[in-house]
Amino acid sequence: AESTIHEIDTSMTSKNTTNETCPPDMCPIMLCRWGFSYETDEVTGCQTCKCWDPCSDVECPKNKICVLQNRACFTTPCPPLTTCENITF
Repeated sequence: AESTIHEIDTSMTSKNTTNETCPPDMCPIMLCRWGFSYETDEVTGCQTCKCWDPCSDVECPKNKICVLQNRACFTTPCPPLTTCENITF
């Protein structure tokens, strides 16, 4: 029973691998147009956040670039549509 309590404590605390407390989570106050995503810092083990880029998971063919298109939504969140368009110079 004691190991279960330890596992719960470990998952709920925000301490890094060196047993130092991580800085407070600042994600809720970030001003990000499309919201934010959480990541774990590989060095400290602390949870960090960054603004979410809708094109980050889009792979466009050569000579094309990811472009965001707003759309009308009736509910939130309302992420933009992503399309690959020709690069123009």
